[in-house]
This record gives sequence, C-alpha cells and structure tokens, in this order.
Amino acid sequence: MVRLQGADARVLQLWDAAGSGKTTLLAGWARRLTAEGAEVRWLTGTDLVADPDPDSVWTLCAATRADQALNEAAHGTARPDTALRYVFIDDVDRPRGPAESGQALPDGWWPMISLAPPELRVIVAGRSRLGTGTAPLLAAGVLLDCPENMLAFTLEETIELAARRHLRVSTEDATVLWRNTGGWATALAFALAGQGQDRDDTGAIGGGPAGGGTAGDGPATDGDPGFILTDVDGATPAIADYVATEVLCGVDDDEREVLMRSALSAQVPLELAVLVTARSDAGDVLARVARNTGLVVRVPDVSHRSGAARSGARGSGAGSADSPVTGLGAGAGGAGWGGGAGEAYGFHPILLSYLRSAARGHDADAANARHIVACQWYSARSDGVGALDQALQARDATLVGETLDRFGLALVLAGDTELVGRALRRLDTPVPWTAALALRVLLDAPAFAARRRAHQLLAAAGDTSGWSGLSPPHRPELWPAVIEILQALLATEPAEVARRLHALQGHRVGEAARLDLAIDLLTGMAEGRCLDRLGLPGPAEDILRDVAEAARMAGYGWLFLVASDLAATAAAHAGRWLQVAMLESQMADAPALPGSVDQAGSRAVLYTMIRRYERCQSLDLDVLEKLSGHPQLAYDAGVSVPAQVLVLLNGFDSDPHSRRTMDALMLLMREIGGDHPRALSLCCVSLLEVSSALDGRAETHAVVRLAESVLGEDSLEALLLRFLVVPPSRSGHPAEERLREAAIDERTAWRGSTIVSAWIALAQVAEVSGRHVESDARVLKALRLASQFGTERAFLAMGGQGTALIRSRLGRLGDLDEFARHILRCAARTRPGGVGPASEVGRSGPHLTQREREVLRELPVHQSVADIARKRNVSPNTVKTHLRNIYQKLEAANRADAVAIAQERGLL
Repeated sequence: MVRLQGADARVLQLWDAAGSGKTTLLAGWARRLTAEGAEVRWLTGTDLVADPDPDSVWTLCAATRADQALNEAAHGTARPDTALRYVFIDDVDRPRGPAESGQALPDGWWPMISLAPPELRVIVAGRSRLGTGTAPLLAAGVLLDCPENMLAFTLEETIELAARRHLRVSTEDATVLWRNTGGWATALAFALAGQGQDRDDTGAIGGGPAGGGTAGDGPATDGDPGFILTDVDGATPAIADYVATEVLCGVDDDEREVLMRSALSAQVPLELAVLVTARSDAGDVLARVARNTGLVVRVPDVSHRSGAARSGARGSGAGSADSPVTGLGAGAGGAGWGGGAGEAYGFHPILLSYLRSAARGHDADAANARHIVACQWYSARSDGVGALDQALQARDATLVGETLDRFGLALVLAGDTELVGRALRRLDTPVPWTAALALRVLLDAPAFAARRRAHQLLAAAGDTSGWSGLSPPHRPELWPAVIEILQALLATEPAEVARRLHALQGHRVGEAARLDLAIDLLTGMAEGRCLDRLGLPGPAEDILRDVAEAARMAGYGWLFLVASDLAATAAAHAGRWLQVAMLESQMADAPALPGSVDQAGSRAVLYTMIRRYERCQSLDLDVLEKLSGHPQLAYDAGVSVPAQVLVLLNGFDSDPHSRRTMDALMLLMREIGGDHPRALSLCCVSLLEVSSALDGRAETHAVVRLAESVLGEDSLEALLLRFLVVPPSRSGHPAEERLREAAIDERTAWRGSTIVSAWIALAQVAEVSGRHVESDARVLKALRLASQFGTERAFLAMGGQGTALIRSRLGRLGDLDEFARHILRCAARTRPGGVGPASEVGRSGPHLTQREREVLRELPVHQSVADIARKRNVSPNTVKTHLRNIYQKLEAANRADAVAIAQERGLL
C-alpha cells in the first residue's frame, strides 16, 4: 500500500485462492485508510457486471467525492483536491454470484487506467488472474502485482495465531500443521478453532504438558473424538467440503478428473502427468486450473536431477565420481538442475491431500497403480527421493524394498533419512531383507546407541541370502561391502579394530569401492575411524577430511557432517585445535532447512548450537528440545544426547545452582556418557562447579571419577577437574606443573574450551600465590586461545574466575583488550548478576554449600566444635569436615583467618 501512494503506481492487483484471506486483508486496508481520513469506495464484481466500462468506476468515485465535498462543507472543513481516493474491487472473478466464475473486467478495461483521474487508486482482488492487458502496465510500474503466496501464514505467524487464540501449541505440532496446510488461512482457522475446547486450564492443546506432546489428545470438538491438530489437511471433512464447494467451484468434471489423476506428489512433472492421465492435453488442463484456483502453480521441473540420486553409467543409484553437482543437499534429494529441465505443476498441500483422498475413495486400486507407474518413472530417471516417495504412496512393500535396495544408501548419505525411516517402518516385518537391515544399522552410525541391536541386525543381514519376494538385488556386491564397513565402525577393542581395518582393505570392499563412490567414501570414513582408535589420529584426520570434502562435492550432506565430526575428534586427539575449530565452524555453517528433522540438517543445527553455547550466544531451546526428543531422530544418539546436554547446561544460566538440572545432567552422563565423551567434555567443568556449590568437595569426586572413566585419567579434562577440586593456596598448587605440561601439549584434551579453562586455572594459581607477571602471561594465553577457538564461555566457569582475572587487567592486554571487553559483555548478558564482585576476587574459590555457610556464621562467636555440633544437631566430626572445607575454599590457615576473609568477601 505504501508504493500505491506514490506518484507512479495507480493499480494494485491481488490474486489468490478462496479462503486465503483476500477480503479480510482488503477490508483492513480500507478501514485504515478511512480512519486516516481518505476517501474509500468498496465495490465487488457484481457491482460492475452491468456496466464494466472504467468510466462507471470513475463516475462512482466522482459521486463519492461530491458527497464528501458536501459533507466537508457542512462541517466547515476543507479537503485538498490532490488527496488520493481509493476504490476497492473485490471478487472481480465472481460477478454473477458465489457459485459462478468469470470476469467482471474485460481485457480492454486495463489500458483505460491511464485515463483515470491522477488521484485515483484502484485495488483489484479475485481468485482468477486476468489473461491479457496487464503486461504494459506492469512494465511501466503503473500496476503493482502482489506475490501469489503473500497471504500464506509463516510458521512464526501460525504460532502467533494460536497464541492469540490462547492456545499453546508446541513448535513441532505447529510445524506439522503449517506444512499440512501450507499456511492457508481457512485451514488454520478451522484447525485452531476446533481446538478451542480441547485444552487444559494452562491453555495447552491436548492431554499432555503445556506446549508439548501431540496436540489434540483430549476431548474433541464437534463430536469428533479423533480430531488431532496435526492431522488437519485437505482430507479433513470440513476442509474437504470447503475445497469442493469453494476452491473447485469453477472446475468442471473433466478438469477434476485430470487433477485427481495428476495429484501424485507436491510437484508433478508435466511428462509424468501426461503419462498417468493418458491425456496429451494434461498441460492445458492444469494450466487452466492453475489460473482459476490459485492452489495449482506452474513451476520448473526438478525431476531432471543430477548427483548422488543418479546411478549414471555405473548403475548403482549411489552416485559416481564424475557427478557434476556441488554443494550440500543436492544428493539423492538434491535440487540440482539438469540440462533438460522442463515444465511441472505444484499442488498446494491442502489441494494435494484432498485430491489424494478423493482418488483413493473413487478407486483405491487405480490410485495405487498410478503411484507404481510414477515410482518406475522416477526410478528410470535415477530420482531416489521421487521413486521412494511414490513407492510408499503405492503401499506396496515389495516395491518399497526394491527402491530401498537401489537408492537407500544414497538417500541416507545425502541426509534424506526421514524418508528412509518411513520406508523402513513400512518394511518392519519378521522377514530379514539385507538392504533394510543394513540401512537400519547405518542410520545409527557412528554413535550406535544400541550396539547389541546393531550387531544382531548385521548378523541377520549377513546370513540372509534371499530377498523374500523382492527382485534380485540391483547391485549384488553392494550390501556385503556395506555390512563389512559397518562392522568396522562398530569395532571398539584394538584387536578387533585392527582385524576390521585389514578387512576393509580386502578384495570384497575394495572391488565395490572401485565401482561406487558411496562405498569408497564410506570405506574411507571407516578406515579413518579405525586409525584414530588405534592411536594414529594424524593419518586418521587426513583421511576423514578428504572423505568429508569429497562427500560435500558429491552432495552427500549427512556423510560430510559425520566425517567432519570424526575428523574433528581425530584432530583433537592429535592436538590440532585450530583444525578442530575450523572443522566445527564448517559443520556449523552447513546449510540446513528450518524445521528439518533429517540427520544431515539436524547435525548442522546441533553444531551451530554448540558453537553458540561456547560463544555465549542465545540458544533456540525449541530446536534443541526437538533434536533431543524427536522420534525420527531417536536412532541418532550423536544428535539427541548432545542436544539434551545443551538444554540442561542452558538451565544453569538462569539458575546457576539448580539441583534438579545438576541431577538430571549427572544421571544422563552416568548412563550414556561413555558413548558420548565429547558431550561429557562439554559439561564436566559445569558439573564440578555446581556439585561443589551444592554438596561440598566430597561429592565432586563423583564427577572426577566419571571424567576419568570416560575421558581417561590422563585426559586434560580429568587433570583439570582434579586440579579444581583442591583450591589454590598462597604457596601454589601441588598439581600445577602437571596441568601446565598437559595444557601445553594439548593432545589429551577432548575439547578446545578445556585448554582455555586449564590456562585460566593456572593463571588463578599464579595470581593467588603472588606471581602476577606469570599470571598475566597465562591470562593472555587463555585469551588468545579463546579467540582462536571461539570459546568465550570458559571465562564464566568456576564462579567467573576468568572474568575476574581479565577485569583487573583491562587496558593492559594489548591487541586482546577489546576481546576481553567482549567476554565481559557476554558474561553480563549470559549470567546477569552471576559474576559479581564477590566472585571476581582474584583468589575466590568454589562456592560454600548451604551447611558450610551455616557453620561459617558460627565462627565469629567463641564456641567449641562440640558447641557448634550440638547447636546444628550434627556430630562433631561433621563440623570438623565442614571447617576443613571452609578453610580450603577460603584459603584460610585457621578460624580467625577464615572469619577475616569471609568478612572481606561479604560472606558474613
């Protein structure tokens, strides 16, 4: 509307489907203009049907202007002649009533716009776009054309709409609803209105907790006990009735038949539409419907794909070395354009689900047959995504198995794991099919949350010789090689790892790798993993980085991220922490679709969140909770477990001493930390800090023992935790030299932030013992490493020791001074009030527990240990233990010294 108020634009046109909210939008504009004092005239197509000449509109406007002039004269107000006047013409394609369609404005109407009064602005809306006469106006800038999807709700607007109706919908449910409805206003209004009575007194939809779970589990509305928010689509009875009577009101039976037969997927190539409809004029019919409904659009055909989805000359369906596609996500489900891209038609989600339901209701066998034809059509073009989707729609288990055999490996490596997961669930039968069994294990790699299950599946896959009704395997040598690779990834004992590494270099895997890029890259990933486990991290990193780059070029997004993660782990074992930072930055920058739940997209999002956490940036908790609990990611523990850790760690920012959060995090790490050492390395210092504050020094040994058992007794993390358990004194620290040597070596750290934390701890010791020059050098070392690794959060740990050290040195840090100020700003933003003056004293140690603070308050009063014990109703030995902890934490030699230090720090 702002552009329409300029000097050039005279007309604005808005075309969209029925129920998209056109009239609501125009009415809102009209009300706003009226409130601002503008002259507004509202017409419909029915008003113009008798006399469609432009002069009739201008005459009506002139009459309105005369009426307005009389009104202004009567009230003693004047209006400048140059004021803009607006005419809204709604439903120009329904001039004869709601059940009929046509055009109230003939084609010759538009060129006459140039003769309209210069102050006149016309806003035209309807369902069917006009055929001719508008191009010159568009080119001259006189006519403004609103985008066809302008009125569709975004995901954020969908959530906001629910909130305005006092409904709390989880992000996951809102995403499903938004995708099912395409943001179509009528469907969203129906779905959310139908939930009005289905919520508890918290406003949450369904019977689960507020904001979570599956919406609509509670009592349904309108007598429909099965109404679930995420099930709303074009097949929902009320929406289907609206589509039939309103959206398709101008579509005749012949056009409906073509639509119903063509509606195979969200986007259907014209060539395929002609095939399944047996109509050479299918393109003309679809083009005509596209103009008249707004829910069918003409789009480029992306079925001519290249990359990992193409089997090429090798016929594997898993990609080839000369694949021209570059960039992530192109692979099996990529968006690479081939040279023969043609015409296709996209179906709105509401219309697609309506037509699919109608087709099955009319003739289910014929509908399945069309999906089988479509599956074969996509397979012939090596489009794995299209072929597997159509096989699932055909509801033919044998066809699903055959399609997985040909395309399943490429689809997983590309990251289309949600689609493969649906196919595997369709094949969830007692019959062992080699491709399905191997793919189930591959989906769990490389974390393997259920190792026993993985071994059982691989054993079953290795024993299977038949395909139980399936046609012979597309590539007989493919799956035995995949099974050998998975066995190598599963191996953990050194002898077994060495044996599996030797097998990878044998004839079976080597021959398959020579013929197939996917097998070659998987083999390289397994070799790198084995070398790292055998204590050769340098060669392992080189192989894994090469695999990651080749996977990126081939469009294997999932394999790129997994190989990069393993390369980062190997680089850390080799002490190449700048390489680790570079690899983690690449993974965080990998493209991911919003709301994506596939492995490739989810891993990219996870790495982004880890990087944001270590840089003290805000986290998207909705996304993390989705990653940690989404059923489609349950098999990828490498994503779900770190996501759970991040959610819990984020809780410490709002409540630094939350026992509930600490207990949940400790329990998680005790149960599965052994399988996720990098996740434990991310949280071990926080666990030690909170455990010390809540339960005292004795309980922190549990955290130390856990780190030693999982990360190794000689790991930098374990050394750092043992160092932090014993507070520094004025004479130094007994383990200072050992920690310094390990921090310099860097090869025993699991995470770059641990190295930074170690130098902060060493700087703290030097500060406490009066070696200020040495402390200055160690602070500079910590700052430089933190800047290189992107780990500002390390300075916030242990009560903000790091921030205290840099705050007292501001202005003396040279080129790192601005970075130090940035860290202090991060600390103030991340933990406001959590890093205050009391915790910034140079020699501050771990926080006192509640009982230690109670005993400390007794010290200024002259009384014996027995007196304090009787007063606190504890044993004298317990009081002595608390006193020892107090003296160590305050670095006090005796009771008087403890009282003086506590008073100095504001603890008394």
